[in-house]
Amino acid sequence: MSGSAEAGSPARTARLAQHPAGRKWPVSSPAAAEPPAAWGSDSDREPSERLIALGVAEPTAGSLLERYGRQRVVDALDAVDTLGDRAVRSRAGWVVSAIRQGWDLEGLLAERRQLEARYARWERERNERDRQVARWRAREPATGAWRAAISGALDDQQLTVAVARVT
Repeated sequence: MSGSAEAGSPARTARLAQHPAGRKWPVSSPAAAEPPAAWGSDSDREPSERLIALGVAEPTAGSLLERYGRQRVVDALDAVDTLGDRAVRSRAGWVVSAIRQGWDLEGLLAERRQLEARYARWERERNERDRQVARWRAREPATGAWRAAISGALDDQQLTVAVARVT
């Protein structure tokens, strides 16, 4: 496969988040049907716990929250979750730099909100399909009883004659 074909394939496509100082950070394409498992669990945890879980030292985590505020820290944590594990070398370093240098993370956060909305819609549709299957299975015994009654009412000879007339 040629290099240009690889670069243009959807799997290789990457968007870039612009760093204020001119450096570019790769951002994974939101191709996955489901968001990372961490979104559901980490988003409910305190920002200091999330920072420490990333590998940020406890004193640093406390000072970041105190100096820059909860919302800025949460935005950086959500943005790095959107990037995925392979997009940056050090997730802790990326988050600390984003907070301290005031990176504009709106594009990543908008992407995350879009993915979360897509996942919520997918989950609602899956739940509706599950309910429809459950309703169908609840009716199945009645359908089976009806089939048995009809089959018992018709003898095999009458059924053979009827099918022969139709075909």
